[in-house]
Parts: sequence; C-alpha cells; structure tokens
Amino acid sequence: MNVARGPIVDTEALVDALRGSQLAGVALDVTDPEPLPEDHLLWAFDDVYITPHMAGSTPHYYERCANILAGNLDTVDETDAYDELENKVP
Repeated sequence: MNVARGPIVDTEALVDALRGSQLAGVALDVTDPEPLPEDHLLWAFDDVYITPHMAGSTPHYYERCANILAGNLDTVDETDAYDELENKVP
C-alpha cells in the first residue's frame, strides 16, 4: 500500500512482482508517474486498487496543514534556514 509519495515505490519492480505473483494485492493512492497513464500496465491487474490520491483528506486535514505551515514559518523566521522543516519534500 502506498499513500505517501509515488516515487517511494519502484513502479517497474512492482509490476514485475505482480507478474511473478509475489504480491497478493496492491493498493495505491499515489503512483509514479502521476497521473498514471490510461495505458499503464498497473490498470490491467485485477489485484491492484488505485484510488484518486485522496488518502490525505481526513476530518482534521486542513487544521493539521495550517499547524505545520505555521510551525514551518516560525522555524524559518527563527533560524533563517529551510533545513529542519516538517514534511519537507526533497
């Protein structure tokens, strides 16, 4: 299951593992590439479930996002650096 970032999973290796029956099933809320092209092999597997990148939408999502943003702004204001930000994407 991947609900984080698409590139965390090696898509080619995932397809190979599915072809080799090494996995019982896969659930993906994110893919690499994203959006997943209509002709991509992952769409052809019966044991692959792909959702529309909505796993982050929870009742308190926006409040948590605002708190992270506020904390990150405070960090930058205090340190003049961007190295120690919460949820920083490389």
